[in-house]
Amino acid sequence: MKEVRLAAEQEGSEPGLIERAKAGVQLVARDHARTPMNWDSSKNGGFSTADKCWMLPHSYKEINVADQEEDPESVLNYYRTLIRLRKEHGDVFTHGAFDYDEGSKEGKSEDLFVFTKTSAKDGSKKAVVVLNFSDKTQSYSLPEGEDKRKVVLETGSAGGEGEIAPYSAKIFM
Repeated sequence: MKEVRLAAEQEGSEPGLIERAKAGVQLVARDHARTPMNWDSSKNGGFSTADKCWMLPHSYKEINVADQEEDPESVLNYYRTLIRLRKEHGDVFTHGAFDYDEGSKEGKSEDLFVFTKTSAKDGSKKAVVVLNFSDKTQSYSLPEGEDKRKVVLETGSAGGEGEIAPYSAKIFM
């Protein structure tokens, strides 16, 4: 970060220098990914009462645990749901057999990925996962015989059944 501090000292002579320095540092540094947990929007993000907190991100007032607790669609609550599903259905998600659905590619975008996970115990439980890696809504079809499954997790929202929003995931069980 000393590069950014040096850029700040010189910014008056070259506008935009700080932004370019930050972008350069982010390309090669890991420190921006290792910061204290932002618990709330108070001083130091609620992490410390010290005068100055190590590597506090500028976004701590907008991105913190207290704010995400209240938002059912937050990243925090999304991960909580994923962890809950993995714990409740470990025989499927952790130990289950993976099967890529070749049929999901027929006439579809390369950005659509559909697979199943089947219980390792006796094969009685199954999850179907649909992933959209594109910036466009995609249509999909579930593997044959799996169309009665219910959505247990969905990110984003799309027009209707058989569609998945851009950069989204759906898990059916």
